[in-house]
Amino acid sequence: MDLETAALVTALQNGTLRALSHEDHVRVAWHYATRLSLPETLLEVPALLQAYARAKGRADDYHETVTFAFLCVIHARVRQCPEASWERFRSDHADLLDRAFLERYYPRHVLDSEAARCGFVLPDPREVAP
Repeated sequence: MDLETAALVTALQNGTLRALSHEDHVRVAWHYATRLSLPETLLEVPALLQAYARAKGRADDYHETVTFAFLCVIHARVRQCPEASWERFRSDHADLLDRAFLERYYPRHVLDSEAARCGFVLPDPREVAP
């Protein structure tokens, strides 16, 4: 593991991280996806992000559907090239760094819903624009 990723993950785990950008979220997900199975990743990362959000007094910022959907996509892409460094993964999958990435699979009203925030909502192919 590179030192920057190690420092990011450690600070997140210890609750000492000042801020967590979208790219940081993707990097943390990549880190776990390179080390754990998908079920383990889906247990570890959401718990870590929820603890971080609570520690920052922003528990409502945690979004279950966004978290689970990104974790699944990142995990699938890691499996395509499991030995890739963060820099290579980031370069090869730059589309994941776009916060609007999931709007390919979910309409905005679904992502904005309380149901999607509090629990995982599967994408409905009937609602996704071609």
